[in-house]
Amino acid sequence: MKSSFFRLLKADIKRAVRIIPGIFITALIFACVAGMLLFYSEDLIYSKKSFASVHIALYMPNDNSYNQLAINFATNMDSIKETANIVPVDSIEEGKNKVKNGEVTAFIIIPENFINGLYTGDNPQIEIIFGPNVSLEEHLVNDMIVLASNLLGTAQSSFQAYYSSIEKVIDDKDTRYKISTDLDSRNLTYVASRLQLFDVKTINSSSSHNLRETLTASFILIILTLMCFQITSFYKSYNKAFILRQKKEGTGALRLFLSRAICGTFLLYMVYLLIFTLLLIGKTGPDPLSLLTMIPVAAFSAVFTLSFSMLISSEHLINGTIFIITILVIYLAGGLIPVLLMPKFLQGAVVYNPVTYLLKYILWAVY
Repeated sequence: MKSSFFRLLKADIKRAVRIIPGIFITALIFACVAGMLLFYSEDLIYSKKSFASVHIALYMPNDNSYNQLAINFATNMDSIKETANIVPVDSIEEGKNKVKNGEVTAFIIIPENFINGLYTGDNPQIEIIFGPNVSLEEHLVNDMIVLASNLLGTAQSSFQAYYSSIEKVIDDKDTRYKISTDLDSRNLTYVASRLQLFDVKTINSSSSHNLRETLTASFILIILTLMCFQITSFYKSYNKAFILRQKKEGTGALRLFLSRAICGTFLLYMVYLLIFTLLLIGKTGPDPLSLLTMIPVAAFSAVFTLSFSMLISSEHLINGTIFIITILVIYLAGGLIPVLLMPKFLQGAVVYNPVTYLLKYILWAVY
């Protein structure tokens, strides 16, 4: 039985080797299309011409000398300039009209005595008005507001603790006022010098990869799976007479499946070797260990295609079904567009999609 299986495997490998040139040509065509899409997406996402910071209207009353100073150093921070374009307005009505007309994403209203209220702990709340549409920009503004609230809360707690301490230790009001003024000046100088607020740490998760790398992983999986256009005919090459003869020789259905799965994995691994070479030429820095760690992905795609070829008789129907399912499940896994841009009812389903974790594995393996 073992000898018959190895004879079958040897014969299948010889047949598989013959179709490698055609597979390489098909894979190269897919890779060129994917490369053009990656180049376009990189230009679309990262180009200064296409990227625009979020426009936020801001109303701040002129009841405190620190107000304009605070706006000036906030708008000059690198992290703010790259993220938000603050548009000062002269009245609340003007800001509301800008939101209504879609000129700005959000309108922030600073109430009177807000700055002084930070020191005393009785500051009124800031009012934020969003437009009617829910977009990525509004999510971004909301995250910025949460971050700013946390920073202000921490600063306010520090002020309160410091002022309470000096009131208990120092009786002289003039001395306390002088120390408080010095503290305010030092804090303002420190905050104004903090041009970069974020220190990005790279962690082993899909969030540590940029969108281009995520798209690359998705395209790798798509190319490997869409090789069904070439290897389906290889899987279908067993006719009934051949299968009956193999069964008489002791080669069961499982061994027939296993032989084709091994050959399919071999063919798709050769495709990944081509992709790996193209990534090296493109100087995207794939991990050399991916030559080993991507073998399970090639096996998955081979078994996936083989299973459909055994369930469906028509090659055209197999290829069309695999194409639709592949694109759909990768889209639902967040492999083609960021999850945040998907409808909310689909965002919650991402964690239940097994392809989500397969894409994370490819990202880990390749990068």
